[in-house]
Amino acid sequence: MAPFLVLLLYPVVILVVARPAAIGLAHRIRVEDAPLQTTRAPLRPGVERMLRMGLRLQATREALQKEFEERDRWLLIGKLLLAATLLFAWMKRYGFSAALLGVFSRSIRASAATGLIAGALLICGKLVFQGLIRRILWAPSALSEHPQSRGPVLIWLITLVVGGTFEEPWRAACLLACREAGWSQLLAVTATSVAFVVAQESGFPARIRTDSFEEVWVFLTGVFLAVLFLDFGTILIPFVASLSYSIANLALVRRAIRPAAAC
Repeated sequence: MAPFLVLLLYPVVILVVARPAAIGLAHRIRVEDAPLQTTRAPLRPGVERMLRMGLRLQATREALQKEFEERDRWLLIGKLLLAATLLFAWMKRYGFSAALLGVFSRSIRASAATGLIAGALLICGKLVFQGLIRRILWAPSALSEHPQSRGPVLIWLITLVVGGTFEEPWRAACLLACREAGWSQLLAVTATSVAFVVAQESGFPARIRTDSFEEVWVFLTGVFLAVLFLDFGTILIPFVASLSYSIANLALVRRAIRPAAAC
């Protein structure tokens, strides 16, 4: 039971915790292609004008998605903090000591250096991957649709730091719990990486695009970070690798976006 609880902890918190306005909106949007007439949440004048003009469902949904993304960026940070609290409670309940995370098992300086090298490998790997999978583009028009292209950079940086601080202990706890339950290492790494992808692509705002095979790369990133923990026995190296990669990836996403599009 312990492996399933910790595996589901992250994606379930991201999926389930939502503002009532977002839940109500999901119930009111019809499947058929029809104008959306009303919503309880107060919206920006531009979105309200779109609703009054009776634009078709797809355009309306895109505008509302951006609206809820802007509102819920801080909520996403709150979700990560809630997930971290639940992880701590899970570790207490099942007797997983923080020492198992290997924070002090290696030199911090050596771990940081190794993590930076691993982060650089992730960035190079993504560039190669996006070259092989042509639907992952770095053109400005494609970048403007990426969730991380919208909103203040500072909030995204806080999100990345808080996310990395939670995700690597969570990943390590998943791997350790699965190993203790007798799962094979391949199954443990695969299950953890799938849960990682589901959490990344869920919620308002999502952190990755779901129409450009980016989730495939996020899965491979999860596998790489899991292997780093299993090989080195500390979360410091995957934490530095994940954080440096995420910040560099944010810079790549933002590099060609006009200032107006990033606000």
